[in-house]
Amino acid sequence: MVKGNKQQGFEFIIKESDVLERENFGSFEIIITKGYACFKNYTGFRVFTTSYAVGLDGVAHETSLYAWLKYMVDFKKSIKDKENEMFGKTTSTNKEFLDGMKVLTEANLIKPMAVFTDINEAQKEAENYMKWMEGQMKDLNKAMNTTPPEEDLKANAEFEQKVIMAEEAKEVFDGSVETEERQV
Repeated sequence: MVKGNKQQGFEFIIKESDVLERENFGSFEIIITKGYACFKNYTGFRVFTTSYAVGLDGVAHETSLYAWLKYMVDFKKSIKDKENEMFGKTTSTNKEFLDGMKVLTEANLIKPMAVFTDINEAQKEAENYMKWMEGQMKDLNKAMNTTPPEEDLKANAEFEQKVIMAEEAKEVFDGSVETEERQV
């Protein structure tokens, strides 16, 4: 912290200068900033997500939650003054489609809050997670205990011989191996 400046909060303070887009969906709001997206509802529940997260493969992937929240904001803006037009080749209007997206978004994002306020739901989710984790462990064990297909012994022997010959040639040309006169 810079001397003389008061800390205004924890890392989840959203500076107005960082806000790129902000849309109100009635029972919740989505804020897109320079570094992340935030979902917040009327009960005070907030979800912050970055646009990229590093996966188990060590590669940065766009997070689906960030992409979804950004899509919600973009879609709402794109249908402004076109709410009663048909959504694509469906039988729903743009507004009906947006309302469905709102229900889906809110149901999925408030589930963590419901889990922590309902012990039965929390237990069910914990059991589901444990089953998923057991499946992942079984897959990992299977992969680790599977022997690779038989190697091509002839190709390996030829390769190893070439390596030996290359190392011997290198030693001869480096001068690190003494040879008899006129012998290479």
